[in-house]
Order: sequence, then C-alpha cells, then structure tokens
Amino acid sequence: MFISTLLLLISCNNGKEEKIMDAASNSSTPNEVENSTKNIINQENDYSKLYLRDNNDCTIIEPSEIASVLGIQESQVIKEPIEGTCRYTITLPDGTSSSLGIGFTKMPNAEVKREIANYQSKSGGLEHYISDTGDTDLCIHPYNSWLFLYNANYDNTIKLSYGSKIALRGMTKEQKEVRKTNALKIANYIEKKYKQ
Repeated sequence: MFISTLLLLISCNNGKEEKIMDAASNSSTPNEVENSTKNIINQENDYSKLYLRDNNDCTIIEPSEIASVLGIQESQVIKEPIEGTCRYTITLPDGTSSSLGIGFTKMPNAEVKREIANYQSKSGGLEHYISDTGDTDLCIHPYNSWLFLYNANYDNTIKLSYGSKIALRGMTKEQKEVRKTNALKIANYIEKKYKQ
C-alpha cells in the first residue's frame, strides 16, 4: 500500500510539473509579441516626411485640404494651433461643430508593431482598417474617438482626435459615425499626400 501511494504522489507531481513547464514555454516575451504581428501589410512606399518629423510639427494638413476632403467651404474649417497639436474646428453641413486634433507621437518601431497587432485583434471594440494606399494601418479607439496612423516601417505615429467624450455626449449615433468617417477620409488623404 505504501509503494502504490508513493507512486501515485510522484505521478501527480510530474503532471503538475509538465503543466508548469508548458505554461512557461507558452509565455510571450516582448520579442515574441513583436514577431506575432502576423498580418504586417506589404510596405512599398516612402513616408519619411510624414513619420520622421519634429515632435512639435503638426503642419500635416491645411484647412483648405480638410475642406476639400470633406466637401465643405474653406471658411468652415478654422485652425487653432496648440503646441504639439494642430486643432481644427469644423462646421459640418448639418450646422454642427466638430473638432479635429492632429498630433505626432514618438514611438519605437517595436511598439508600433505591437499596437498594430493589438488593433488587428479588434479586442475590446478596437477597429482596424487598411489605408487606401494599401500600406498603412488606420486604427480606431472608438471610446476615445482616436484614429492612429501606424506604418510598420517607421517609428512614431500620427494621432487624429475627432471628438472628446464631452463633445460627443448627446450626439446621435449617426452624428458620431459622420465624425469617425470624416477622420478616416482625412487619414487616407494624409497618406496619399505624403506617399513617395
């Protein structure tokens, strides 16, 4: 009886040890996370002028360009520069006001790739689109009304903020969708403008 109990204890312990070893071998190191970006899109264009800029240089797009992209009059887009961010107040065709902030954020390339993978998973309501140029990830964080332009070939990111929670409070679902769609149109325009 003593021998059978001892064998049973040893075999149970071995099972636990194997599970611990399996869990350890399946854990992700930062390099593994970086390499897990399985859906990196083909990069063929040069966007150096967009992604390799001074941190305070947000002169990425002019009011006249925003107006053209959105099909409104230039007088309906007012630029309000704030250090590190370009802010625009846009009067939409329905008469409502919309804010758009464009900023440049320094970010190491490994982090850019992790963010792309995170948005590709679409977990927690995150949204992922491919730019019209076919080589940039347009990633939306809908709860904060942020759209990020990520390119796996470059450090850094461009962030478009298309409305704060306070500004969007009380708006209809359609009004919120218009603002998100406008941000996507502007992001696609920016990519086309800087593609070389």
